[in-house]
Formats: sequence, structure tokens, C-alpha cells
Amino acid sequence: RPATKEEVDSWMQVSAPHMSDKAKTTFLGMSAEQQFRIIVEGPLTDCHDSLEILYARVQRSMAMEQQLKRLANASAKRQEKPKAKPASELAIAVGKALVAAEGTYEVVSDKESRFAPPAGSPTATKETSTGPLVGKVKGVGGVIEALAKKYNMTKGERARVLSETKELYRLEGDRNVPKTHCNTGWKWVLEGISDVAKAAPATKN
Repeated sequence: RPATKEEVDSWMQVSAPHMSDKAKTTFLGMSAEQQFRIIVEGPLTDCHDSLEILYARVQRSMAMEQQLKRLANASAKRQEKPKAKPASELAIAVGKALVAAEGTYEVVSDKESRFAPPAGSPTATKETSTGPLVGKVKGVGGVIEALAKKYNMTKGERARVLSETKELYRLEGDRNVPKTHCNTGWKWVLEGISDVAKAAPATKN
């Protein structure tokens, strides 16, 4: 802060006897802020170079003020919350495009879907009859009927064959039947054939 006239006069009254004429002229020619920096350290006493002491006091005071300012600025920056960055024009455009596209999805048929099974495969053919499940082939895509309560099936229950291994047919509903049990534990159900399938093992088509 600036030194008052009373503070300057009081300090000079005590310090002047220990100051050179040049030091007195320099002190009185300083700004009120610089005078306060000198006064705050107390009056001058016997010294070899009073002018050098005046400048040293001013430099020390200014250095301390700069350090305090740096500390204050650093503390303010740590407490300052980061400001949210505004959305870029690209982000806004993408958001608008997503909103505009909402609700415009088109439902495709099973045939057009990319997840549809290949054309002509057994699973691609839908059941057209509301009657009992029947098949057209023996093997994958065909239909079997349980002859007894086994294979996690009831007697007379039918299921479609989804895949096969060397010894088993895998059925819908996560069930399996041994191939060697054909006509003893289960039988093939073929469209247009009502009699029991032959006892010979089924061949893969």
C-alpha cells in the first residue's frame, strides 16, 4: 500500500541522521508504495551505505510480493473447477442425425434377413400344415417320433432333427437320440408314409 505523509515524516525523523544526502533525495523521490516497502522494515541505523540499503529493502519487498502473488494464483487454479467443454459441431450433427433416424427402421421378412438360413436347407422350409409334425427326409431336417417315454420325450412326441454326430441325432429342445435306437426307441415320421419305418439304420442324405 502507499505510505502516508505522516509515516514518511516519522520515519525520516529517526532515519535521516544515518542517511547520506543522496539516499535522502532518492527516498523522498520514490513512489509512496516504494517508500512503504522501506518503512515497513523499520528505521535506518548506523550503516556504511544507506542508499544501497534502501534499494535492497525495495527489492526484497518486491520479490516477496511476487512470490505471494504466484502462490495465490496457484491456489486459485487448483480450486477452480474445470469448465465443461462445449459440444463440437460434429457431435451436435451426429446427435441430430441419430434423433432423426430414430423410428425409421424397416422390418424385413425372414427371407430377406441376413440371418435367414440358406435357401433350400431343411430349416428354411416352414411348416405349412397345422397338423402333426412330419418330415420329408431321414436325417437333418427330418422328424422323429418317440416310441416310448425316453430321450426326455413322452411316447408319441415328435421333434425335428437339427444336426447330427457320428452316433447321435441332435433334436430341437436340446435333446439327443442314438442312431442305433431307430425303430426300437424312436422312428422316422415321413410325409405320406403312415407305416413304421424299416428296421435298417437310417442313411444320411
